[in-house]
Amino acid sequence: MAVGVPLELDWVAKRAACNLAAIYHQLCLEIDNDIIAVNALRDDKEMHFRRDSLADGSIVIGQPQRIPRVTVTIGIVDQTILVRNQAAQEQWSAMVGLSNECRCVLRLVQDKSELETWQFRKKALDALFFVI
Repeated sequence: MAVGVPLELDWVAKRAACNLAAIYHQLCLEIDNDIIAVNALRDDKEMHFRRDSLADGSIVIGQPQRIPRVTVTIGIVDQTILVRNQAAQEQWSAMVGLSNECRCVLRLVQDKSELETWQFRKKALDALFFVI
C-alpha cells in the first residue's frame, strides 16, 4: 500500500464534499488573493488587475485600464470548470474528483492530469499576470 493512503476511508463522504460548486467557490476566493498579491507587486495602480463577475456566475480577470483589454474568463460549463485564456490564446477545462490519495483535485479534461487548486490558478493566470 502506498504511503499516506489510508487503509479504510469513507470515500463517499469525501467525494460528496469534493464537488464542483465548492471547488469553484474556493477557486474564486483564491483568485481574489492572487490578484491582491500580484497587485501588491505593481507600482502602477493604473495597471492593477481586477476580478469581475458575470451574470452566468463566471468570473473575468483582467486590467480594466489596459487597451486592448486582455482577460481570462473562468466559469462552470457542463460539469467542468472552463478557462478561456485570451492572454495565452487557449481554452481548457477541468473536472473535479478525488485522487487516489483522497485529495480533492482538478482533473484536466484534455489529458487527465491532476492539479491542485494553486496549479490550476497558475495555469490559468500565469500568462496574464507575468507575460503580457
